[in-house]
Amino acid sequence: MAHMKALVNPKDELAWNRILMLIEGIGPKTADGLVDEILICSGLGEIIGRFSGNRLKKSRYYEGLMRLLSVLQSASVAAVNVGERLGVILDYYHPLLRDKFDDWHLRTNDLITLRQIAMRYKSPEDFLNDFSIEPPERGIWRVEPSTPEEERPLTLSTIHLSKGLEWGVVFLMGLMDGVLPVSFSLDSEDDIEEEQRIFYVAVTRAKNHLFLSLHHEGMRGGISQFNKVSRFLDSPNIRARLEEGEMTGLFQEVQKEEAEDESAGVPLVSDKDSLLKRMIAFLK
Repeated sequence: MAHMKALVNPKDELAWNRILMLIEGIGPKTADGLVDEILICSGLGEIIGRFSGNRLKKSRYYEGLMRLLSVLQSASVAAVNVGERLGVILDYYHPLLRDKFDDWHLRTNDLITLRQIAMRYKSPEDFLNDFSIEPPERGIWRVEPSTPEEERPLTLSTIHLSKGLEWGVVFLMGLMDGVLPVSFSLDSEDDIEEEQRIFYVAVTRAKNHLFLSLHHEGMRGGISQFNKVSRFLDSPNIRARLEEGEMTGLFQEVQKEEAEDESAGVPLVSDKDSLLKRMIAFLK
């Protein structure tokens, strides 16, 4: 995604830092110096011209830098859809992925899916806009201490982005085998252990209250199926410490009220606001 960002906006300092640091021989200090030079250029063509002279040819990173700039140039002229542009970048990125990450084979599946999604887009700007999720810590700092509790926004985060952060209340969704742990890790003990570490990160983000949830029935690959609770919760020593069915009372109460309203001839109101009010009243 950082490669795509640099392609769309050559002034994106963070994106350039990320992609330059992947090149052998480039550390933080060198990357900062190169970014300073990049930011004074008007576009990708000028950037290529600036670095393609004799000045850097003796450096360890020259060939890697030229390869990166050549890939970005090829991706910039790739036509038809964003998927083709991303494909050019992925061909370049795959060897780096294998070199940098032990779990590269798992990450490759994500990148294949990402390219399939990108095929639907004709505009790289639209693609990046749809995939831009603000880092959760940035959203937190924008909330003033004086903001009333009911006006404080929810923070939507992936588990990976939540590392190092904490919230008073955390809702962890989708705790089924095939989601957490993810389906393509189920045949490897090492992968299962990695998924369990991810689960540990998730549950330790909560300061006061942790809600774990799953849906019992769902669709996968166009087939309706019943879901099995995550193996991380299903062991007796874990399950014994969970207060199961906390929310069941809420929905029983809602159903009872709706039945009473219906018998009394009162129109049923099933909107989100009314359900939220009942949830708040129940939890109090």
